[in-house]
Amino acid sequence: MKKPLKKNASYNPPAGWLYTILYGVAWLLCTVLFGVGIRRDPRLKNLRGPLIVLGNHPSYLDPLIMAMAFRGRRLHFLVADYFFRKPLFNWILTRLATIPKTQFHTDMQATRRMLQVLRHDGILAIYPEGQRSLDGGPCAIDDAIAKMIGKTRCPVAVVNIKGAYLTWPRWSRRGFRPGRIDAHAFLLYEAADLDKLPVDQIKQEIEKALHFNDYRWQKNHQVAFRSRAPAEGLQNLCHQCPSCLSLLAMRSQNAGLTCSRCGYSVEMDTRGFLHEKSPNPAKHVFSFSDPWHWHQWQLREVRKMLADDNFHLEFPATVDLIEQGGHATGAGRGVLRLSTDQMVFVGQEPVDPANVPLSIQLPYQSRIGLSFAFGFQFEVAVRGQTYRFRPEPGQAVILIIDAILAAGKHPELDKDGRQNG
Repeated sequence: MKKPLKKNASYNPPAGWLYTILYGVAWLLCTVLFGVGIRRDPRLKNLRGPLIVLGNHPSYLDPLIMAMAFRGRRLHFLVADYFFRKPLFNWILTRLATIPKTQFHTDMQATRRMLQVLRHDGILAIYPEGQRSLDGGPCAIDDAIAKMIGKTRCPVAVVNIKGAYLTWPRWSRRGFRPGRIDAHAFLLYEAADLDKLPVDQIKQEIEKALHFNDYRWQKNHQVAFRSRAPAEGLQNLCHQCPSCLSLLAMRSQNAGLTCSRCGYSVEMDTRGFLHEKSPNPAKHVFSFSDPWHWHQWQLREVRKMLADDNFHLEFPATVDLIEQGGHATGAGRGVLRLSTDQMVFVGQEPVDPANVPLSIQLPYQSRIGLSFAFGFQFEVAVRGQTYRFRPEPGQAVILIIDAILAAGKHPELDKDGRQNG
């Protein structure tokens, strides 16, 4: 029998006045500008008491859409701690009673606050992937959410969103591109459904409920997404040339993506699909229809490289130490070295010559992802300390992310490294 959760008098709900204002702005933006349509499970209408809401995470718009799906109730969102580093965001997020959490790292304080929300019959909103989609498909999730659901025996709902990645691709340098977004909010588990349900099964059913691929959705809907430069920034995801196989070779401009080494070129249309444009027939190769297919091919290529005992890449990089509260302190320059099983940073020029240069080892298998900004930097927590790395060139960030994904479990690759589906 489910044991009642003890309440804590220090619990603070989201500020009603601010939540109401932001909800109104979100509704206006999502319905008028982004064409959001939400299909709701009738069972959610009269659901009361504690609730865990899970969502796939294609874009920055997802929390707005999730809040719209549960109008009339205020949600407590689990939010990456780096959003709290800017004073304005900190002020807003604190008053909305959001819960800061260090990405891809155990955070017991965040866990205690999550349980506190449920003890007070609140709605806890979580994105189990822990990051926005890289390529329009799902990211890996770990066991932590499934374990918490199994422990608390709270009802679980899901908001699955399609079209939001095409609306605001993570790699885009031109921001959002209005078109259409479809969302489906439904009840995944009632409390009684979770009795004696093993964690592995809960995780598998969560992955199935959250699964999405915006480009497969787009093949059926053919929605135009308005942008003057739809491919701008795409080289920070699709960096490897499929013609000459050169790494970090692709360059984007407006709707085009071109290899700086061999001239291979593709163009992106308003629906997000790619078309081969190389004028030289000798440069024609099997063209990937979209960035997702291109990225899956890249992952398979990286997996091949990691299987070679002689694999080695290195990039100059600067590193900062991120202190509690988000303050960054420069720690110097060095070299990031990628080998078959790990990434190593070897410090060479500390900011203070009196300090010993940093040396950090990060095995690929130790994590399912990193906090990062395409084409610029990534952060990683090691033994309680968060480091921010800026490799040169910035395009190398995706190669580092791909090495981690290819070495570990990736939802779209099978055991042979081939694309699923």
